[in-house]
Amino acid sequence: MSRIYLISENILKSETILNDNVGSEYIGPAIETSQDIYLQQLIGTELLDKLYELVEDGSISGDYKELLDDYITNYLKYKVLSEIVIPLAYKYRNAGLVQTV
Repeated sequence: MSRIYLISENILKSETILNDNVGSEYIGPAIETSQDIYLQQLIGTELLDKLYELVEDGSISGDYKELLDDYITNYLKYKVLSEIVIPLAYKYRNAGLVQTV
């Protein structure tokens, strides 16, 4: 099963301070962590799985769409930003952990 993101990279880049040159290799894992750990703790596994199902088949509407658009998207925008800070600031290299400047 392919990963289902409840927020897009485009939204993150256009509606937050995340720069356009930040790559998908950093954004994807931050979205996954934000959804699978933090959002799941907040709304529960059953509701999160239901949202994944509705987004995947394109049938999201009504209260689920309102929940996603008005609440979850805003939550994920800032949770992803908080999750992406360390991977952007530090890299593992052969020489060890290095801070990017």
